[in-house]
Amino acid sequence: RTVVSIPCGPSALAVKEAAWGLARYAAISQ
Repeated sequence: RTVVSIPCGPSALAVKEAAWGLARYAAISQ
């Protein structure tokens, strides 16, 4: 699970971080 706690941060960066976290989790869970 990815928790984005950036109040006024760049949403693009948050999405990129979330996508990276999901990809890493998927790679680990395989």
